[in-house]
Amino acid sequence: MYLVDYKLFKEFLTKKGIQDNAPLLEDVPAIIEYRKDNILLAKIEVVSMPELKHLRIYGGKQNKNKFWIRGNEWQLIDNKIVMELNV
Repeated sequence: MYLVDYKLFKEFLTKKGIQDNAPLLEDVPAIIEYRKDNILLAKIEVVSMPELKHLRIYGGKQNKNKFWIRGNEWQLIDNKIVMELNV
């Protein structure tokens, strides 16, 4: 899995056709998993619920929470790792 910012995480969910309807959490830390066809494709390590809610409403930069995506979408261009989100 690859650690990414929230914007790239949301783009990944959209391009993979995954709904972001995570459950309301009562206790943190927690892990929210996103699966498709029973394969784990993404997850969020939630440390701060208020920051996660803020990101979902207003967007913004990555915070204390960690967003992970899975895939072979990474490649090297000009000696820099970049991501192509292939459906």
